[in-house]
Amino acid sequence: MSGELRLWIVSITASAKLDVIYRGSTDALWVHGEVRGKVDFFFFSVEGSVELTIGSQPPTDPPPVQDLVTGVGLVARSIHVLLEGSAAGEPVDGVIAKAVEGTGPLPVDVPIDAIPVVSFLTLPKADQAMVLGAVLGSYAGAPANPWMQLGDHWWRYEVVAVRLTGGPLIPPPAPGASTASVWWVQKNDTESTSLQLALLNWTPDAHPAAVPYGEALTTTVQHRWGRLCSRAACPAPVLWTFDGQPLGPSTSGWELIGIPWPDEPDTVRTAPPSTRLRVREAWRIAPPVDALQGTDPAAVVGDAVPCLDGKERDDVETLKMSSTPDRLSGFSTRWWPSGEAALAELAAHAAQDGSLFDFPAVRQDTAWDPDVVSAFARAAGGRDRATPDAGCFGQILRSPAGDSPKPAPDGDSQTESLVSDAWQASAFVPHELRDTVVFGAGDETSPDAFEDVGMLLLVPRIGLEHGLIVWARDAEGNEVRRETVTGAHQVPTQASIPADWSKPGYPWVEPVHRATTLGGRVAVSEGLFEAYVHLEGLSGKATSIAIGWERTEEHPPFPPYYVVAVEACLSSETHRFQWDVTTLNADQQALSTALTQPAGSEPLLSPGTNYAVEVDWTATWIPVTGDPNSPLPGQPPAATLAPSDLPAAQTVAKSQSFAFRTKHKAGIPSDVVTDLSPWVLATIPAKDEIGVFTRAGVSLTFSSQRVAALFDAYDLELFAVVHAASGIHPRLADGSSPPAPHVPLTPASPFATLADPYGVTSPWREAVEGLVVELGCLDASHFDRSTFTVTIPYVFEPLTEYLLDVHARKKAAGGRGDIVYRVPFRTGRFADEAELAAYVGQSRAEGRGVLVPSALSGLVGEVSGAAIDDAFEKAGLGAPQVPGFPALQVLWSTDTEPQPIAIVVESSEEVVRSRSMPQKVPATAADPDPTHHYWTSAPSRWLRVAASVSAPEPGSTDAAIDRIVTAPGGTRVIVFLKSGSRGKRLRLDLVTDPDGPAGPAEKRTPLLSVPLGAAPWEVED
Repeated sequence: MSGELRLWIVSITASAKLDVIYRGSTDALWVHGEVRGKVDFFFFSVEGSVELTIGSQPPTDPPPVQDLVTGVGLVARSIHVLLEGSAAGEPVDGVIAKAVEGTGPLPVDVPIDAIPVVSFLTLPKADQAMVLGAVLGSYAGAPANPWMQLGDHWWRYEVVAVRLTGGPLIPPPAPGASTASVWWVQKNDTESTSLQLALLNWTPDAHPAAVPYGEALTTTVQHRWGRLCSRAACPAPVLWTFDGQPLGPSTSGWELIGIPWPDEPDTVRTAPPSTRLRVREAWRIAPPVDALQGTDPAAVVGDAVPCLDGKERDDVETLKMSSTPDRLSGFSTRWWPSGEAALAELAAHAAQDGSLFDFPAVRQDTAWDPDVVSAFARAAGGRDRATPDAGCFGQILRSPAGDSPKPAPDGDSQTESLVSDAWQASAFVPHELRDTVVFGAGDETSPDAFEDVGMLLLVPRIGLEHGLIVWARDAEGNEVRRETVTGAHQVPTQASIPADWSKPGYPWVEPVHRATTLGGRVAVSEGLFEAYVHLEGLSGKATSIAIGWERTEEHPPFPPYYVVAVEACLSSETHRFQWDVTTLNADQQALSTALTQPAGSEPLLSPGTNYAVEVDWTATWIPVTGDPNSPLPGQPPAATLAPSDLPAAQTVAKSQSFAFRTKHKAGIPSDVVTDLSPWVLATIPAKDEIGVFTRAGVSLTFSSQRVAALFDAYDLELFAVVHAASGIHPRLADGSSPPAPHVPLTPASPFATLADPYGVTSPWREAVEGLVVELGCLDASHFDRSTFTVTIPYVFEPLTEYLLDVHARKKAAGGRGDIVYRVPFRTGRFADEAELAAYVGQSRAEGRGVLVPSALSGLVGEVSGAAIDDAFEKAGLGAPQVPGFPALQVLWSTDTEPQPIAIVVESSEEVVRSRSMPQKVPATAADPDPTHHYWTSAPSRWLRVAASVSAPEPGSTDAAIDRIVTAPGGTRVIVFLKSGSRGKRLRLDLVTDPDGPAGPAEKRTPLLSVPLGAAPWEVED
């Protein structure tokens, strides 16, 4: 008996690598070399390597660790900077000084309301950091994976604790309570770029006052907070097929890159889904040994398939592969069998007296050509659905076969001995399952875990009867879940493929179509059944999924099974989702706190005290390459890789300390304050106001309640007092006080209120409130804009000049101290608006005829005295004179039936009044940004004449007003009527609005009621 074996060599490859490390300080030399070679034959390949090592590999030198904290700045607090010009003499949101690390002169005279701001080198992990005694939580945009590359290493910085030592805070925080602190995050469109930690502060923005309101600010706020109300993207499942993998076996297995399911709209994520899936054969240990073992290896098989036709959909409810409309029988010329299928096809060819040399040519002649089929499909123009375009390629994985628990069962004794020695040397133990394929998520250095897994398989009938196992295990090899494939998993009798796999318009439908089309063809050819196996509830414990036959002696080797597609949700996605929910909640909490806490409620530093900001942190490092824990090129280490998982030498713990000294308590008031103007929003009366009602009292509105606490901490007290030029100083309304009482300016004063009378706010707060109200996830009713107002109910003498003075003095020192704010004003003759209205309204109306009514049409709004004089003279009325007493004039037309035109209201004191108060100034026509505006103190009308809104008397009808004209000084008002007012009645009110539009509801006082029945010269018949 004789024979021969002719081997066709397809390719020969070789590679070599040499690493040399020499350290002159110790004269240590380490050399490691490896030479690898591989020869590919027609049906199999042989691969081997030789390694050489000289010396011992020296330990890696630790890299220099950059300090996490780059500095601590002391930033000026700007809560009182609300009006233009109110920050004169100090930086707005700027750094006053920098705390000193180590030795050196300390910055002194730091204001006790300064904000210590910690700046970080990079984005650290900080979700568990103790900040001023409590866990602050994470920050917006904090990466779910804390590892980041700096130079040649991956670094994981973590903040452990932040302390403020040296002295107490004012007021001291309650035991166990968190102290005001907030993250300042700079973000671009997609990610956080820098991080600071602001201590003793609620506002999560570094520039709440310095950046004016406008498009630039609203854009920045949108970038930073626009996703505040978004949901975290749910854990995204990933689908893997064997698309694009080299056909045939692989000694090293397969690395699949999956397709994640797209996120829902308006959701956010801090990291993309992990998409790597490792596929290995459990029987392999090394290519040279594997070649001797005799197991038929797993292989990727593929063939041309019809491309997905978007116009003619397959049934997407349940995709049964064997019934998929392929309409192309058999396999194409691109199909190349492997393993037992290849040998069976070759044996059939030999049985017909065919030779090995002509086997490829016979296959080409008998199989259909995809190019020809596609050409016919294109020529048919889509009309011939019986000729689909076969321009796509489907691929699936065929399992190994013939896996034996014995070494080289079909080899001779020498081969068996070689394999046995290799197994013993490598501590290899055959897997509990036969013909096993093992799936692992992530990569070798950064493994992931499975939450749930779904697999589409092709199994022989015996597999549904005798135990194809799908086995989930944890990292220690313990069983998490075990599922035996049975008829219950057959598709589509009891199990069905998830609808998402073939959902139109989504990314899984095309790869699933290619794989299942080929799977259907293989199933028909080999008599296989489709089975879908779903392992739920793995809870992130399973690190590997194995598929194989249960090893039993009574069953012969089973035919191979096929893996068509795999879907899984990974533990890294669950971790990322939980992290994103946490950071989104922390972001909402930070902004909600900033918008609901009263301005100035943060604690103060103690005067004359040396403070230190201490930051404890750790840094853990991994070389980018060359370390057992180094990730794959371009991939970060796993987010779950903790310092405890690495050698202790790769983690450094450090504490940094930055010191400064606060300003001393005041020896005299001028040590701290000489002008309180920056803190004062408005006063009633305003500076130099005249005609003040004698029972109006006075009020001072401060930008924050902090003003009292701030000066109290400096050992100063503020009080208000009013003196009269006449020497008859005012008393309080109840008469209980002596003349000119000193009224303390503190929130505890019985005259103090916390309210929002003017609606003025910082540019940042206005922008962010507008955004979150639009987004709708925060309750705007709880937003706090409270300012601090002290209203003192003085009773004044009429027609008297007064001075409202605010004094600062040392506490308990007595005396007058220093005047830090002054408001001069003069009273009128009336006690209040009701007395003024009664005085004006009692006047008898006088009727006058207007010869030229059109001459009055140019009087609109506020007009000059000259304009009124000119219009009245042209109308035939003569220039009006300033009356010594209130007067009313009804102006009538001189028509046959006279019509009332207007009523002139004259008063000896103003019935229209304005005073300086906070006003929003909009953009001008020349401003390039139409949204730009700012707040300033400007005259605003607080007393005016308007039509009455109360119900008229029965049988009476109110005349309609066209416009109201105000003369200079506010003592004359001209009310123009609309046509048809004859026979009606004009009723007017005095409207008081002392705090502007944002204050309490306006107050109305009836001013006059004038009948408009007939002109006085009309003679009754």
